[in-house]
Amino acid sequence: MEITFATMPEWSRLSLAMIVLSMMLEISCLGWSMFHERKGPDMITIKKPVP
Repeated sequence: MEITFATMPEWSRLSLAMIVLSMMLEISCLGWSMFHERKGPDMITIKKPVP
C-alpha cells in the first residue's frame, strides 16, 4: 500500500504541515533579515542630515 496524502493518518498529516510551515517561516525570516541587512546601510545614509 502506497502512502499518499489522502491515506495518511491525521497526526502525520498535521505534523507534516507543521514542518512545512515552520520551514517556510524560517526561510521567510532568514530572507527578511538578509533583505534588511542589505538595505540597512542605504537607509542610514539616506536618513543622515545633509550638511
